Amino acid sequence: MVEPISNKVSWGRNVVKSSPDFFIIDNFLNPIHFKKFQSSIKSMTQPWSFLDSISSRDDYLTTGKKTSYGFNFIFCLDDTYVEVKNSAYVGALNEQVKKYFCLPDSTQIHRSNAFMTTYRGEELTTFTPHVDTFLEHYTSIFYLHSTNAPTILYNEEHYDSTPFNGKTTIKEKVDSIENRLLFFRGNILHSGTCATDSPFRIVINTNYLI
Repeated sequence: MVEPISNKVSWGRNVVKSSPDFFIIDNFLNPIHFKKFQSSIKSMTQPWSFLDSISSRDDYLTTGKKTSYGFNFIFCLDDTYVEVKNSAYVGALNEQVKKYFCLPDSTQIHRSNAFMTTYRGEELTTFTPHVDTFLEHYTSIFYLHSTNAPTILYNEEHYDSTPFNGKTTIKEKVDSIENRLLFFRGNILHSGTCATDSPFRIVINTNYLI
């Protein structure tokens, strides 16, 4: 696992918890820059595209819960951030992550997306455990606002392109707190959840190939 550089910044960046597998860092971005970033993503000019799955296209078929599973909205980016509205903020965030963890100059952004799940009722729903790509990589999840929907990291790992269908045990539940960054070894199984205290939950999910 990579190690971060110093947290000595003027706005009080703080490592809340770390292990050989993950880091949880609060106040990751300068609060002034964060508020501009947050406003841009939550603005009326932010484009969103419909995606008929959450973490697995089998979510609905497996559970049958139409109110809890089946779709989210996505803002897709590539590793150049060319001609995509509001993507400058996402590109700057990912560059900060690469700098903070001293990732090699050869590091490639495999995928970087904004995900928005919407309110599905009073039951806190956990989506299918998965990995974003079977290639060895690191993943960051950046929280645009605070909700009661955590990200769950599991003890199990997955390195195959086929869906994982084994048993899982929870390693860590990471609360969704605005301006928080979760950085972890990407082949660790993880899952998102659906907020019950907010109309939506928005995160920036990025995969780094070293």
